[in-house]
Amino acid sequence: MMALAWDLTGFEELLAQCVTFQDTVRHLKARLSLPRPGQGNIRADVSNLRNDLLTYTKNLFGKKRTAATHLFVFMIADESRNMKPYAVPVRVLPFKSIKDNKVRELGEELRNVMTSIGMPVVGFVTDGEFSSLRTMGNSRPIHIIQLISDARAEARSTPVTRIESYFILGRDGNPIRQHPAIPLADVQWLHEFVSHEGVPFDRAIFILRRRLFPHYHDPHPWTSEKTETTTSVLKSILAVYLFRQKVRELKENGVDFSKHLVVPEIDPQTGESIHQREDHNHLLKRIIACLREGLIPGIDLCHLREALHDPHTGLTYEAVTGKNKQSVPDCEKMISPGVISFMESNGYHEDAKVIQLLHNWHKAVDGRGLTEEERSEHCKSLLHWILEDWIPWAGDGNNPDYSLLDVNKPLKGIRGMTREIIIGLVANIETREQRREDYAARMLQPEHPRASSTDDVEGIISLFHEVLGAVFDLKEFFDEFPKILNEFTKRIDPDCPFYYWTGCHTRFQDFPLPSFNQPHKVALKGWTV
Repeated sequence: MMALAWDLTGFEELLAQCVTFQDTVRHLKARLSLPRPGQGNIRADVSNLRNDLLTYTKNLFGKKRTAATHLFVFMIADESRNMKPYAVPVRVLPFKSIKDNKVRELGEELRNVMTSIGMPVVGFVTDGEFSSLRTMGNSRPIHIIQLISDARAEARSTPVTRIESYFILGRDGNPIRQHPAIPLADVQWLHEFVSHEGVPFDRAIFILRRRLFPHYHDPHPWTSEKTETTTSVLKSILAVYLFRQKVRELKENGVDFSKHLVVPEIDPQTGESIHQREDHNHLLKRIIACLREGLIPGIDLCHLREALHDPHTGLTYEAVTGKNKQSVPDCEKMISPGVISFMESNGYHEDAKVIQLLHNWHKAVDGRGLTEEERSEHCKSLLHWILEDWIPWAGDGNNPDYSLLDVNKPLKGIRGMTREIIIGLVANIETREQRREDYAARMLQPEHPRASSTDDVEGIISLFHEVLGAVFDLKEFFDEFPKILNEFTKRIDPDCPFYYWTGCHTRFQDFPLPSFNQPHKVALKGWTV
């Protein structure tokens, strides 16, 4: 109350000064209409007014601190998530902007500290903004998309005259310039095709590029330009060779990107794979945003509009239009069983198929009552659906060879999704399946389905707002942070001598929760879980 009283007094003084300034400005304007001898020294008066206004402005904005719009929260959690709180905050950093490399450095600091005290780290979950964390590790690429980016970047920086010399044989029967990524047999075939068949070099390289893929695949151009040039074709061919060379080199070192889209790094101290994932709920919201915009093939927005008028679908205007962009329940309504049933009953089978895939994937990661085999099957089905558009000859997943993918195919637009969605979705599904197989082989309990969710971070943010209000600045945050931690400690303390006022819905349980694979509505200690 004393602080508020002083703030009120300060604003009252500023208000009085504002009235004085208004009177001064009116007086100066009146003096300007007088003859010059009667105006006085207006120049000096205006200069004094300017200095007074600067002081006034400083005092005014000194009362208003910049709100804390960005807080970077690190929380650690047991991947079994069978005891509330699921995660405990260990570091909170205010920031204006931050790069992925800095986030990776902060994560490494935390991992090293945890490892030193006997807490092995198995992965990180971050927001979708930090996409490169899921493609590049500390020492090597961990996502096949990073290999694609590196190959195209190297091809882009290589002069076209040098690339052309790689494909022209000299008098000794060897290329003018040799490149370790380009097989000599392909260069010899090109030379014979040009020399014996009489095909121009500009046309022959088109045929060479097509020979690098299955006969039914039409290779993508270097860019989206309508007419390809010799330069663009040569760069696209070099990018393919560079990509395949990198896959071979990594495979020789035990990192097989021909069979896996994501190969996480191994912690040298613990021997555990470090999985990098994107928050599942963020992915869900991004995918549904693409669905609402009509970008996902197979989804007709007119059919969704019809479903909106059916009361049995559970759809709402807010869910269809995306009025509440951060609402996960609205996203779930878009892919609910009611919508699937409506599509099937009205003959919209393609819509029903796509929505069913998204529903099953979300249920596998966020729902109760499924076995590990069912969760695995639902996640793999969505991945195969993506691969059918991205790498058609590897879509079945039985014996894929991802080294044969077309590096020139744009990631943006695969199944109507953005590049960031493809990166996060593939990383989450691949690492989840790898961890499932690893734990089964080691006879360990499977990870919790919601292990790739950051809802715990959102929970601590809501506690910040509960204590500090909807808007707070950095000084208020640092002043109240001890109180926030004390509040959090009381909520999680199993030996708290009184029943905390938060009630059963927000108080953290002090007993192990049942397996997430058990069906819903399992009675436990009188509570419905």
